[in-house]
Amino acid sequence: YTALHHMIDGLKSLRKTLKLSSNPKRIEGYDISNIGSKHTVGGMVVFTDGVCDPSQYRRFKVRGEGANDPANMAEVIGRRFDHPEWGRPDVILLDGGKPQLSACLPKIGEGVRTIALAKRDEEIFIPGRPAPVRLPKNHPGLLLLQAVRDEAHRYSKGYHKVRRRMGHMESR
Repeated sequence: YTALHHMIDGLKSLRKTLKLSSNPKRIEGYDISNIGSKHTVGGMVVFTDGVCDPSQYRRFKVRGEGANDPANMAEVIGRRFDHPEWGRPDVILLDGGKPQLSACLPKIGEGVRTIALAKRDEEIFIPGRPAPVRLPKNHPGLLLLQAVRDEAHRYSKGYHKVRRRMGHMESR
């Protein structure tokens, strides 16, 4: 059983779980990174056909003040949708829970399936569903979502380190 089979299984099971008409081609994952309210950044990663596509990654300096994660995520999502030339996602995955999802939904166009994945208990929040979805730990769809979320976290954290270092250099 190859990595390709796992990826295809992940895409198929996501299609079922999210009630999509076809396997998602473009999945975008978002994460916010900050320490307190300093140097807050957002990261966007892209998985095309279940495989990470670093040429499509984007990073954002968050302009808002404070450590308000839902508001910061909404700012990043709003700025992302200022760029239709980046392509249209089939699925947007937010790192977080119901607060991030609620803050971001007004910024996202119709027809883009948007979900949030909370690290605690790996709960999936889906608009219109009163309770979060919990998939088995070895569910191919959950494993794919975790890979997207973890890559978004890694990418935004790396950018945050760069911004912090630049901030230290500027303050000398």
